[in-house]
Amino acid sequence: MLFDRRLVLREDAPRRPYRSNVSTASFECPLLKGLHYGQRKLALSEVEFFLQIAMYAKNCSSAASLKVLVVYAGAACGLHLPFLFSLFPTLDFVLIDPAPFCSQVKEIASKEGSCVLELIEDFCTPELCLRIRRTYCETHDIFLVSDIRSGEPTGMSLNQEHTDMIQQDNYAQREWCFSLEVQAAMLKFHPPYPATKDSDLTSNNAQDTTVEEYTYLDGTQLLGVWAPKSSSEVRLVVVGPFKRGYEAPARRYHCTAHEEQCYAYNVDNRYEKDCAAERLILETYLSAFPDAYKSVEQLSKTLSEKLGYPLFCPLEPGFTEQHARWVTLLYSSGNPSALQYFELLKNDMSVAQVARLVSEHKDCSEIPADVKVGDVVLTPHFWSVFAAGDFAAVYCFPVVRWRWRQQAYRHRLSNKQDGSKRNHRRFAGKKRTANAA
Repeated sequence: MLFDRRLVLREDAPRRPYRSNVSTASFECPLLKGLHYGQRKLALSEVEFFLQIAMYAKNCSSAASLKVLVVYAGAACGLHLPFLFSLFPTLDFVLIDPAPFCSQVKEIASKEGSCVLELIEDFCTPELCLRIRRTYCETHDIFLVSDIRSGEPTGMSLNQEHTDMIQQDNYAQREWCFSLEVQAAMLKFHPPYPATKDSDLTSNNAQDTTVEEYTYLDGTQLLGVWAPKSSSEVRLVVVGPFKRGYEAPARRYHCTAHEEQCYAYNVDNRYEKDCAAERLILETYLSAFPDAYKSVEQLSKTLSEKLGYPLFCPLEPGFTEQHARWVTLLYSSGNPSALQYFELLKNDMSVAQVARLVSEHKDCSEIPADVKVGDVVLTPHFWSVFAAGDFAAVYCFPVVRWRWRQQAYRHRLSNKQDGSKRNHRRFAGKKRTANAA
């Protein structure tokens, strides 16, 4: 499988020593990184892979009488999948995940003749993969997409825990490739994080046995598009067929080099790179399916609409990084009414302007009043949705705590508790009467 070099993490990629988000967070000079749109990231990586599968099905003589089955481990919630199904109508799917699937995917899977042959709400295991292979191997060539994670990294305090989780997941994915006897697979992958190097190691951190070199399947490392801002995760495409006796190529991955290469990628104009990568992926799709959409811009905008972020239009002419960050902040508030401020303020809300509003007004004891941006007076409603945004994720600012918002929350909580006490006293002292006959 051949992928454009611009979408691949290469061995000679630039490196930059990793610095934590906390150490680079600033109002005055934030180190801007990428914007995270998870379902968009998944959709674009899968378009890349499925285009290669389509090329395989077209060119490989052994596939002439067989359909293509994509086994997708970790497919939930699958919000992006209905649109993906429409882009590749000839592919069949088996979707696996113990987490709940979105209603759209469930509806598609319930229909007779659906491209979703099975929707399995359970963990992926070698035994399940073996059963799937035996069920479909005579009618389909099988491919694997894996987006699994066995643990929750944010709840882990020690690097050794991350290492154990990563190794467990990587081993499982390799095993599934052989159980399914896949032609190729796209796996969630990154080597273990480098071992802790702090001079004042605690006894627990001193037990970190993470090695600098990590041996795993060799393949093409696809960079994430709209991935988390400090992500060192890639999509590893490995090619088989992974049949019994196949000696899968392996390589040594250098943990520190991988982390520093991904970090350099993330802090050097990530927004521009993500826009360019999305354009390239969608252009490649339209080259293969020229009648599907009129233009790359139309396809990109449709993707935004299908994923529920219609105002995020990175390929639209005139849509700038400033616009992208502003609308992403509004979406991050979780309040649909916040979106009314996108068009109104999009050309005024530079990084510096947002930083000024936050730094000057976060410590106010009351909702700011008589504040203007351009000719627009900022209302209490504006401040309520603005303050709910995720400034650390979008603008790489320090974590923001709004004093007036905290005071309002404590006031509401106090009133609620007082009301609860009054109700308790009233009902506790109420005279009981017999039921009427």
